[in-house]
Amino acid sequence: MRRAADSRVGLLAVAAGLVAAVAFVYAGVLNHDFLSYDDDIYVVDNPSLRQPLDWSAALHAFREPYETNWIPLTWLSLHLDYALHGLDAGAFLATNAALHAAASVLLFLALARLTGTPGPSAFAAGLFAVHPLHVESVAWVAERKDVLAGLFFSLALLAYARSARAPRSLHLGASTALAAGLCAKQSLVPVPLLLVALDFWPLCRIGAGAAPRVSLARALCEKGILFALSGVAAALAVWAQRAGGAMAHGDLLPLDVRLANATLSIFAYLRDAIFPTGLAAFYPHPQQSVSRAAASFAALGLLVLTALCFRLRARAPWWLVGWLWFLLLLGPTLGLVQVGVQARADRYTYLALTGLALALATSAVRWAGAVPWRRRAVVAAASITLAALAVTARRQVEVWRNSETVFAHAAAVTRGNFLAEHALGSELLRRGDAAAAEAHFAEAVRIRPEWPEAHFGLADALAAEGRFEEAVRSYEQGSRLAPNQARGHLRMARALLATGRSDEALGRARYAVRVARPSERAAAEVVLGAVLLERKSFAAADAAYARALALRPDLAEAHAGRGFSLLAQGRADEAAGELARAEELGGDSAALRLAQGDAARSRGRLDEARRHYVVAAERAQAAGDAETAADASQRLSELR
Repeated sequence: MRRAADSRVGLLAVAAGLVAAVAFVYAGVLNHDFLSYDDDIYVVDNPSLRQPLDWSAALHAFREPYETNWIPLTWLSLHLDYALHGLDAGAFLATNAALHAAASVLLFLALARLTGTPGPSAFAAGLFAVHPLHVESVAWVAERKDVLAGLFFSLALLAYARSARAPRSLHLGASTALAAGLCAKQSLVPVPLLLVALDFWPLCRIGAGAAPRVSLARALCEKGILFALSGVAAALAVWAQRAGGAMAHGDLLPLDVRLANATLSIFAYLRDAIFPTGLAAFYPHPQQSVSRAAASFAALGLLVLTALCFRLRARAPWWLVGWLWFLLLLGPTLGLVQVGVQARADRYTYLALTGLALALATSAVRWAGAVPWRRRAVVAAASITLAALAVTARRQVEVWRNSETVFAHAAAVTRGNFLAEHALGSELLRRGDAAAAEAHFAEAVRIRPEWPEAHFGLADALAAEGRFEEAVRSYEQGSRLAPNQARGHLRMARALLATGRSDEALGRARYAVRVARPSERAAAEVVLGAVLLERKSFAAADAAYARALALRPDLAEAHAGRGFSLLAQGRADEAAGELARAEELGGDSAALRLAQGDAARSRGRLDEARRHYVVAAERAQAAGDAETAADASQRLSELR
């Protein structure tokens, strides 16, 4: 009884330590911002989150892939956070950290039950909790799918540990947890094979000396439902990625390039696991410049390590299982089927490192045996390692504070990072520094001229500087590279409109509406409305703005556009309501204030009109918009 009580106290102490460690590392995320890298797509501009969180929303999440991903539980989790906290990035990231802490505790309990060795299990779970490679998965809102999948992965291991030794077990708990995890992220597809490896060690259900012995064939067959779940999830993932165009980059890369990059990535992950410095949010894919010679040596090293682990299977089976754990859980993300333009990503190691950590800790404990000084040395080394990793991870968390810090760091620690240059340009452009942004976009074009987003970004900067003809040429270049990307056509439509080419602008806007993704449809309708408004097609413009507001009721630009249209039609009372709503939602441009002044003036509210004209003049002067400033001043003089 006392031993059992002591054991429970020990488990609780480790669990509390893991939670405290996660809190220490990730406390800073409460003050972080959403990133312009996927957070806008997943949360800020996701129209689904604005809908009520009900059964209809749940069905939609399961039926419709969004932005190349079929991850319904992740969407529902983000939806719940939005319903509770609105657009509070710190609250979303606090949820990420809480899920990560829960996954760490459950992973410890699962490993302790599987191995019967709390010490190595605590080390492996501790490394999972505080390793700097895992910061990306926790400190980035868009990676909610990682921490949610990690939670269900740990539950699946714990459930399997409970049922594996039971005769004729159907593994219903593990199946349920795996199904939920696959609905969060399909990276758990290899889990059934991992469970077979765990049957070899530490469960000792298969292999020489196993008691009772279970054949490999039976170990595979009894997991039939798990393999079926993984197969369905893999098919859904490929379907969603192909439907969204995320696999288009892989079609351009020969198989030998993908194999070379995958092999080199394995050793890059091992290096970063041991020396986690110079970590970045994005590592550019080398494409054809990948070193075949280095890849050949890496492939040889991979074979040697695998052969060594296999040779040690009788004396130290944990190394074979740990190595297989690492390779299996990295497998879907190694880029053999290329998704996106990255060479690798820190988040891909989120679940993969645990097997190696467990193997290392198990070997250390076996070496220490009952020798007191060795045991003290192992405990000291483990403690120092985890403390050093926690401090390093806490610093890495600060890198993820906002878009500028993330990508300035990425540009500093990598070479030829076109995406980091583009992101820095976007951040500078958002702040109004178009000239500085242009330099970063131009560098992105220089590094990766075949990347359409680089051309679109450069065009955005040129348009912000008023160089619309140059902007149109850059938009055209980007659109040739990505003809079905709505955003490029929408931006080009605005630039064409600024040059007076409204016919071409209308064609671009209509095409963009046809090819827009769900997250882009409201913005596409707004641009179409602006073009139609310029052409004085008021009824059609009203309809476009109404469609935008049906998708995004909180879209200030749509309310403003509808207000402009109503005002042009002489419907000042209705226009005033729409313009006021746009201001409430954060719209505060000179054009909006000018229109509000016109609406107030038409309604005989001259004092209100003067206030709006004064603000319009100030906004226009600050933005360097001489024409609008002059209009506002002229209207003020007319009221005096």
